[in-house]
Amino acid sequence: MAAMPIPSRFCWSKVGTESGETLDRILIRKEFERLANGGYFLWGVGNSVLNAVEGLFRFETRPRIIFSRMKSKPKAVDVRPSVVYAWIGAEAADGTPCEIPAFSLITSRGETETVGRKRSHFALVCYSSEPLTGGQAWQNALDAASFVNLLSGRPLGASQVTSVVERNEHAQGAHLRSRYSVDFTAELTPPGQFRLVEPIALNRVLMTALEDTISRRDYEGWKMVVRKIRSIESKNIASLRDHLVQRDLALG
Repeated sequence: MAAMPIPSRFCWSKVGTESGETLDRILIRKEFERLANGGYFLWGVGNSVLNAVEGLFRFETRPRIIFSRMKSKPKAVDVRPSVVYAWIGAEAADGTPCEIPAFSLITSRGETETVGRKRSHFALVCYSSEPLTGGQAWQNALDAASFVNLLSGRPLGASQVTSVVERNEHAQGAHLRSRYSVDFTAELTPPGQFRLVEPIALNRVLMTALEDTISRRDYEGWKMVVRKIRSIESKNIASLRDHLVQRDLALG
């Protein structure tokens, strides 16, 4: 990873195990996605930061997004979710349908801890001309206590996973526990964030096919699985799921 200074304003996302996938496996999948989409990839997040992203674009023409590995252990629901969704539709803030890049696949656990079935998810729209994998993380490079939320000016909350931040010039030196690594970065591209719609529950056959392509680092096989998932219409998923093994989605 080429060294670069931490910008004064940027989008920051803390990442880790999600939907039963470790961060290392997610990164392999996102690198496949970046390659297949000519540098573009979508990164799924659980909260909307669209208003803050719009504010960021007013300050920066090519804002950065920085990804830092979470310090805390993943929750059991992230390690072993009862159901995994793939989100095959997207829309803008005003509800206008948006086209997801052809080889983008955003997954999430299908249930929340408080309200049951997950009804919404979001994705950051990213671009990188360089590989996401293989670089060296910058340890303790980002001091969370030195940044505040861009729109409100308030300190970052401990529970904020994805936020848009601005350097606080008046911040005092912080304890090491507030420091995070910079594991990889990308450019945030307009519109910055999609609201995801049309979730489908992934059958074990498709989940296994995805896992196998990642384990083998099988780029062409991964593209084939993504094409099949993206071809499923959400209104037909229940009947398709019942017949996956007998149909061509079973992948042999």
